[in-house]
Amino acid sequence: RWQGAVETAREWLCLIKTEQRRYAEVEAAILALHPYDVPEILAVPVTAGHAPYLAWLNAAVTEED
Repeated sequence: RWQGAVETAREWLCLIKTEQRRYAEVEAAILALHPYDVPEILAVPVTAGHAPYLAWLNAAVTEED
């Protein structure tokens, strides 16, 4: 529901992987680009995962541009 009506808009799920310290930057970019007034933006903590993947992810998000 949005503004009292049931919406049927087509939506896409987008997953963005980054570190917690960069959340505000990612959120600001989404808010600037997204057409919705209230886009769904969620931060989900990683409590466990495949160690080699987590190592790769950590290296990928900490690389200098």
